[in-house]
Amino acid sequence: MAELADLLGIDQAALLALEQENIQIGSLDTLYDDHAAAFADQEPDPFQALAEAEDSDTLTRCITQLPERLQTVLQLYFVEELNLAEIADILDVSVPRIHQLKASALSKMREMMT
Repeated sequence: MAELADLLGIDQAALLALEQENIQIGSLDTLYDDHAAAFADQEPDPFQALAEAEDSDTLTRCITQLPERLQTVLQLYFVEELNLAEIADILDVSVPRIHQLKASALSKMREMMT
């Protein structure tokens, strides 16, 4: 550590402070490799991005093909994050009926997605 501090022209206390600030000090060969977090690409790979976009487009098309009431149930449940009782109050039906509607919507969505 003393040798590195001398090469950098700073004292050991300053070098220690740099290390504590999460500044990595060392050989580039040891700091860099294909799996190093500092050099990891945060973007999804192109295939994954394309697959997600296609899935999103397909999902949107399928939802728009559902009857309006089923769209509303899915919207309230998944987007608004309401529970079944809250949705039942809004639509003025029973909780078991909301459960049936949600199950029906999801079943139809699975069918359309395949």
